[in-house]
This record gives sequence, C-alpha cells and structure tokens, in this order.
Amino acid sequence: MVWAQRILADRDALRSEAGALRTGLSGRLRIGSVPTSSGAVAQLTGPFCAAHPLVTVEVMADLRSEEILRQLQNFEIDAGVT
Repeated sequence: MVWAQRILADRDALRSEAGALRTGLSGRLRIGSVPTSSGAVAQLTGPFCAAHPLVTVEVMADLRSEEILRQLQNFEIDAGVT
C-alpha cells in the first residue's frame, strides 16, 4: 500500500512540475549583496525579472559578507553576491 501512495505522490509532483513549465517560474527570490556589488546585482536581476515576471526578487544590498554567509546558512536568503 505504501508503494501505491508513493506512486500517486510522484504523479502529483510530476503534474505540478509540468504546470510550472507551462506557466514559468513563480515565487520569491531573496538575494543578499554587499554595497559595492549593487550594480552587478541589478544587471543580473533585470533580465531575470523580464524573463520571469511571476517571480518577486528581493535584494538586500547593504549586507556584509559575514552576514550574507550567515543568512545563506540559515536559509534566510537564496543567493549572495560579495
């Protein structure tokens, strides 16, 4: 019985993934950066946002490298630029 539930869960996950491919990426992307890399972050996020309008990008541009590392380790941000 457990194997049948697992197969159904995999089927549901596959349907969800296929739906995401049709509608594009969505959700929130949190990026931490040091102040001096703000220009680079803008150059990266501009085209990304244009290609994926359903994604909300939040940039915290006034962090120190140590704070970026801590937030990455605690899953408070998704990416860091130093």
